[in-house]
Amino acid sequence: MLTTETIHHRKFVSEVARISGVLAVVESPAKRKADFRTASSVLKNDQEAFESNRWPHVSDSRLSTVVETIKVSNINDSETLKISQRYSADLTLVYGTSILSRLTIDALSSTLLNLHGGDPRSYRGLDSHLWALYHSDWSGLRACLHHVEPSIDTGDLVQLRDLDLDADSKIEQLRALTTELSVEMAVKAIKDFKEFNDVPKTKQLSIGRYYSQMPAVLVPKCRTNLAKLLNERRIGSTHR
Repeated sequence: MLTTETIHHRKFVSEVARISGVLAVVESPAKRKADFRTASSVLKNDQEAFESNRWPHVSDSRLSTVVETIKVSNINDSETLKISQRYSADLTLVYGTSILSRLTIDALSSTLLNLHGGDPRSYRGLDSHLWALYHSDWSGLRACLHHVEPSIDTGDLVQLRDLDLDADSKIEQLRALTTELSVEMAVKAIKDFKEFNDVPKTKQLSIGRYYSQMPAVLVPKCRTNLAKLLNERRIGSTHR
């Protein structure tokens, strides 16, 4: 597994480790440069507070207490290539790292799957759920498991699932809900791989627009749009 050291990634790894042996290659947090205040910087503290309360068993731990870990400064370092040669993984999951180079992709297992917080047929790249909310696009509030290609989030789909939102859901909760859904998708993929030595895949018939980091100034609109979408869904359900 390729990932980083965060609360939600620890939750993901710890759950997957319940059903499969895991070696986690842990990348140092990427410092994405932006000339503006980003949405992620505004939401970070509230996201972590919600996740710590929801998953107290992983909030103060480290990945190394759950699975064997190897740290790298960048996921495309030569060390990652050496690891891939030393450990012959049948299946590799990617969750929250920098973009993989073609050299890294080629060096890893033939079954290489990425967890994406969004529907890549509409939203590729970063902050996909926020961009979906900005566009008032309820259908964009999904999570996806897909095969990895050199181009970003364009690989064949394995699973695509809607987030399980309730009437009181908040933006700060979306990452945790995505993580829990990602666990379900990853567990199913691992079980399929163990049984069939493969995972199902469906070609993406459309390729979504690539989005970068959302500016913090757009977050209030996203909050408003989420509240409107949830209210519309509530009204719609009462009229059925």
